[in-house]
Amino acid sequence: MIVRRYLYREIHGRLVALLGALLALVAVLQLLEQLVAVTRGQLLAGQVLWALSWQSIILTPLLLTASFFLALLIGYLRLEADGELPILLGAGMGPGRQVGLCLTMGLTTGALAMALSLYAVPAAHHALLRAKQQAREGLTLDRIAPRRFHRLSGYGVVYLERMDSERGVGEEGFFYLRQGRGREEILTADRVQAEVADGGWKVRLEGGRHHLTAPDGLDYRFMDFEGYELFVAAPEPGMGQRIHRTLPSVRLWGSRDPMEQAELQWRLAPGLICVSLAPLGFLLPLALTASRRHRVARTLLAGMGVFAGDYFLLVAARSLLEDGYLPAAFGLWWVHGLPLLLAVALYRRHARYAS
Repeated sequence: MIVRRYLYREIHGRLVALLGALLALVAVLQLLEQLVAVTRGQLLAGQVLWALSWQSIILTPLLLTASFFLALLIGYLRLEADGELPILLGAGMGPGRQVGLCLTMGLTTGALAMALSLYAVPAAHHALLRAKQQAREGLTLDRIAPRRFHRLSGYGVVYLERMDSERGVGEEGFFYLRQGRGREEILTADRVQAEVADGGWKVRLEGGRHHLTAPDGLDYRFMDFEGYELFVAAPEPGMGQRIHRTLPSVRLWGSRDPMEQAELQWRLAPGLICVSLAPLGFLLPLALTASRRHRVARTLLAGMGVFAGDYFLLVAARSLLEDGYLPAAFGLWWVHGLPLLLAVALYRRHARYAS
């Protein structure tokens, strides 16, 4: 019992440290991404911290599984380097018990990762999608910073030299719009007003010039105007995979839709990854440290290769399941069996050499 507690503390302490470091790194990267989204009008400035929290929740199950597997590898490498692993093996904690201990930790960590993936992640996806919808629906001139170029939902650019936020009126405006079939429009105006309309924004320009180019670039026209109105349509939010990510997990059970079946199996994947990779957290260091040269680098590289290969196979299987090329009964389940087969092979190899 004392030995088991010692191993629990060794692994779980490293798990918490690794998870904290990965979350901090991801938070910095996500903060930069959210700030870029604000400049493009895809997110409100006041929602940046909320979006950062939701994105962190979305990524936590994957980071938890990666942290758990790395904690096992690093923990057993430390035990081997300090000469404690042979002592444990000789004190009754043989390979079978060590694998059972890893599986126990994999079950508890996997249960937490699966609970987050099934319940917290869909809610975070829903909140994040709602925030982006609010940003699209509520883009008005008073939220456009002057003397900066702002992207209009992926197919246009707006620039204002000066901005009166109280009246919602901009001065010396510039609009670039890319229309269908290669047509491009450039509008300049002394005064700009905009208001939210159904499905987009109604913009009124006063005292400006309208430039229009043909798709082949050979025909160019311009027109001076005293008043000009245009409608800028807001793009519809992405359907399909985005919407399925926001569905409650209860709705996915029993569904025959390939997209929803793939989404459910993907939400179950973090917990199953923890269980399927847990034995390798002990068996890989045991197998690769027989030769003491470069043992740490070899073990960590092999572990990261196994984790990356497992993850990319899951992504590929999910895509095939969504497109209907894989039956739901086959789905993502076969991917979780591959690490277990590798663990059986390594265990039998160790048993053969030990005998």
